[in-house]
Parts: sequence; structure tokens; C-alpha cells
Amino acid sequence: MRLAVKTWIAVVAAALLLFVLGFLLTSSIFELLLPQENGVSIIDDPGFSGSYVFAFIFAAIPLCAAIVWSSGHVLGLRKRLLSVVIISVAVLLALVIRHWMIAGLFRKYAALQSSMEGLQASMPYSELRFGTWALGGLIIGSIIAFLTLNRRRQLS
Repeated sequence: MRLAVKTWIAVVAAALLLFVLGFLLTSSIFELLLPQENGVSIIDDPGFSGSYVFAFIFAAIPLCAAIVWSSGHVLGLRKRLLSVVIISVAVLLALVIRHWMIAGLFRKYAALQSSMEGLQASMPYSELRFGTWALGGLIIGSIIAFLTLNRRRQLS
């Protein structure tokens, strides 16, 4: 099914808006995602590369939803909004799971640091892999939205 030109314009506008918001809010997002453990530090910050990764992932949410709409023949505003919600929740869930994993690792580092004097625990940003987990959530959310809202499958 082909989407109307107005729909594609709205999707691209939403993607551009989310790209800008993702780029501008990356530092706030990282403050929320990084666990606060005493004595464990991140060696470097995400910088522009991390900002672009999150911006592209946020911008891809409406684009992936539009692909689900066209390939799965998703009709109706409710189902289209539900597909966006499913994809967004999957990305958020992937980031929360990664946060929990890193928090556990930070607790281990803090415990090790408290048992050994003079040890400074640190972790490079590249090892956090939030972008990879967010991309995985985007892909899984798109697949779930397609499988649950696919009109062809429901008609059979």
C-alpha cells in the first residue's frame, strides 16, 4: 500500500523534529541513563558522535512506523499511533534494560574500589553501547508493530 504524499511529508517533518530534539537533549538523556555510583566515572563523554546516534534513532521512529504502515497495510489513526507507541516503548525498554545492566556493573566496580584502596574505577563511553541497544529496540519494536498490526495477516 502506498502512503499519501501528505503522510510522508508529516512523517519526514516529525523525523526532522525528533532529530533536532534528540541532538539537543542527548546530554540530558545520558544524565538519566548513567547510574550514579560513588567513585565510578565515565572516561569520555558521548560528544557529537553519541548525539548523532541518538538523534538518528529518534528520527528513525516515525520513518520505521511509516514503513510498517505501508508494508503492513496499517489503516486508521489508532493503529498508526499504536505502531508509533510500540516502537517508542521498545526503544525505551531497550535503554532501560541497558541502564540496569550498567548499574549492576557500576555497583561491582564500586564494591571492588571500596575493597582496594587507591583503585579508581572508570569506564569508557564506547563500552556503554546505548546506541546499539536503542537500535536493537527500534528494530524489535518495528517487527512487533508489523506482526501485531499487519492487516493482511488479520484478514486471512
